[in-house]
Amino acid sequence: MARMFVFALAAVLAIFFSRMGAYATDVDPKGVAIGEAGAKAYDEGNVAQARDLLLSAADAGDASAMNLLASILQKGLGGEADLPAARKWYEAAANKGDLSEAMFSLAMMLRNGQGGPKDIAAARSWFEKAANAGHVPAMDWMGYLSQDGEGGPKDFAAARMWFQRAADQGDANGLYRMGYYFETGTGGPADPKAARDMYQKAAEKGLVRAMTYYANALYNGTGGRRDLSGAREWSQKAADKGDADAMGMLATMYEHGQGVPVNHALARTWAKSAAEGGCSFAMPLYGFLLEKGLGGPKDLPGARQWYEKAANAGDRVGMYDYGIALIQGKGGPRNVKEGRAWLKKAADLGDADSRRYLASNRGGGGRGRVAVQKRYSKSSDWGFLPF
Repeated sequence: MARMFVFALAAVLAIFFSRMGAYATDVDPKGVAIGEAGAKAYDEGNVAQARDLLLSAADAGDASAMNLLASILQKGLGGEADLPAARKWYEAAANKGDLSEAMFSLAMMLRNGQGGPKDIAAARSWFEKAANAGHVPAMDWMGYLSQDGEGGPKDFAAARMWFQRAADQGDANGLYRMGYYFETGTGGPADPKAARDMYQKAAEKGLVRAMTYYANALYNGTGGRRDLSGAREWSQKAADKGDADAMGMLATMYEHGQGVPVNHALARTWAKSAAEGGCSFAMPLYGFLLEKGLGGPKDLPGARQWYEKAANAGDRVGMYDYGIALIQGKGGPRNVKEGRAWLKKAADLGDADSRRYLASNRGGGGRGRVAVQKRYSKSSDWGFLPF
């Protein structure tokens, strides 16, 4: 019995000392010291010196040095950029198992095909490891990859879980995405009140797109009372930062005096900026202002061009307006057949005015028109903003 105990103890000690030896090899104190010197040189702006020191430390097994060296090589600081080497060192650091930043950086290089072949499945695996290690941007990426089915199965419930985890950390993008998921009931139950709250928190953190969605929620009364003054305030903030949809919302409100006095000149200015920025629901509004000469000179050819752009962008109001312009020869040649085809497309998308027009003008060439100016005051005409 005593002999068996001695053998067992010897085996345990052998395993213990072998592991200690491996640990000592992996984390060479000299390498760590060199790595710290390299990091200090980097912080002081001596990047070329830092690069040499970090390479020595990385060769000695210091994971932090590997990660910083990879970043320097990726950016080409203190010498030529070397993406394959950067990817190699990120992978080495990531395989140490405790550097979520290295895992995330490696995942990004794999996803983008930097420094080697693109590998979306491997990227997703590293994003997940980084996220589970607490890396918040990696949580957002797991949300994107899960919702899009990139590098693995499409899973909206999983996407919602990842965005919620990011939101729980106060991440603005996670909050914004969860606002959308709550509003639309994607990946789980809808909760308009929670959606509005998430949009507000993300907007207050400065995320421009969230400002627009929060303004949209206030405009429509999503998850609470309708607040046109608040909608104008938040859409103004987002518009000032270049968000085209927010500009379109401002144009709509100025045109109809919603939360602000009617101001055709400002409506036209914002509608033009929004339309030129690609906001499809602002295109027919800008065309309408040009057609009627509101806030500036009348321009029928210009109005028709914007109606056409809106129609081709899939906006049903634009389809209706362009169809009418074609039927009536407004701003260009008449083309009744094509005009009715556009009205049919709009009707198929649920546009009531197009349906009424087609029903009342079965002969094809009528010049009658539903009053479109009433259409722009309804939020349903420009609908929920794109994700």
